[in-house]
Amino acid sequence: MKRLIAWMFCLLMAAPLWAQQSPETEISGLSRKEARRTMRGFKFFAEIGAYADVYRDASDEDDWIQTPPTNSSKWSATVSAGYQINNFLFLGIGVGADYLPVENEWFMPIFAQARINFLNKKISPYLDLRYGGSPFSEITSDEESEGFGEVGLGVRIATSTKHSIYTGIYLHGGMGLGLKEYISTGLRVGYEF
Repeated sequence: MKRLIAWMFCLLMAAPLWAQQSPETEISGLSRKEARRTMRGFKFFAEIGAYADVYRDASDEDDWIQTPPTNSSKWSATVSAGYQINNFLFLGIGVGADYLPVENEWFMPIFAQARINFLNKKISPYLDLRYGGSPFSEITSDEESEGFGEVGLGVRIATSTKHSIYTGIYLHGGMGLGLKEYISTGLRVGYEF
């Protein structure tokens, strides 16, 4: 878990530097500075996703117990809102609804989000970072107080200046479900407006 947090921190620090080195723009007639701010303003994201989990016992650092995806799958829907500072950086907060079919349990994750677009183009890779917790669930009220972290890499396709569709692969990690650390891998699809 500490390694996951360390990787998330390194990516968060390095990504804006990489994004700023992309001078290309597809918007003609604007200066470079103006072209980097065409998406500026309040923004919303709505998305759905599916995850498969890998669990390990918190008492044994080296022994990961992988569970079949059919026994540990999770369905997720989230919405987030915040401010697009420029065409590369978004900061916001979000809320969601996660459903674990095997346990027939619902979770309500609440998270802070930072999203980085790497290119100022119609099609751009992105990095999505989230950190939060699920305070309103019977299972997580006592067991998941440590929270969760999530890293996503994907592709954003602009449909207009401030709207786009996107998809990405996400890595989700945290504490919960009987005081076991867990890591989930998943796929998310969403709409940005």
